[in-house]
Amino acid sequence: MITVKELIQELQTLDPELPVIMSTDDEGNGHRYIDKNYIGVEGFNAGSWDCDIEVGIEKLTPELEEQGYTEEDVKEFPCVVLG
Repeated sequence: MITVKELIQELQTLDPELPVIMSTDDEGNGHRYIDKNYIGVEGFNAGSWDCDIEVGIEKLTPELEEQGYTEEDVKEFPCVVLG
């Protein structure tokens, strides 16, 4: 688990103009945008959300190729994924 303080510290190292995407499950099978109207302190139960965002890698590197990634895994728009 990450705290708000830790998340802020991590996010401050990234481009502040990148959109933020949320993983809908632990395996990264689905993703959705985070709407600023829904940010707040609330309770939650584990569950899943419907979504159609496809997330992949920003840039194919030799290290990622060794792990099995290909050009098909590279996505056009960079984003921050929380998951």
